[in-house]
Amino acid sequence: MLAWFLIFIDSSKIGFPNAGKSSLLNSISRAKPRVSCIPFTTLMPQVGVVEFEDYRQITVADLPGLVKGSSVDGGLGFESLRHVERCRCLVFVLDLSLDLFRQFHDLKCQLEDYKEGLSRLPSFVVCNKVDLQDASRKFDEFVRLEDTQLTSVAVSAKFGIGIADFLTKLRSELFA
Repeated sequence: MLAWFLIFIDSSKIGFPNAGKSSLLNSISRAKPRVSCIPFTTLMPQVGVVEFEDYRQITVADLPGLVKGSSVDGGLGFESLRHVERCRCLVFVLDLSLDLFRQFHDLKCQLEDYKEGLSRLPSFVVCNKVDLQDASRKFDEFVRLEDTQLTSVAVSAKFGIGIADFLTKLRSELFA
């Protein structure tokens, strides 16, 4: 039944393990995915619904974290990537405690290696863990130097920082 439901997913969060995808889903919807510091806590897609004041809704999927080699069925591989094809918008969730440029590049490569053109779906970047030391500087540098026209937003899913801005951008991407 879950695979049937995912056909209608509006947005899907793509990221490496422990980037904060489950925490983000937890902070924007009533979904209660398991959150842990252990990699691969999310083994199956988790789905949440974001409800807005005007009764519009967005369905968001939290997919298991990708790893290098996912495109050739490494890690949870195809189990994660096949769900991406059913989404209207991708949200790249990057961890501000790590190299943002490397994460973004590696995630896009995994999508392209799996299916050409997949990384070019409508998308934007969420840099999570903005509450950490030096995170704001790293985010500003990423926005300034990244050669993409993608919208980027900094959040802390754990503390709720930037969540309203993220939801505004997600809504405008899907209902533009």
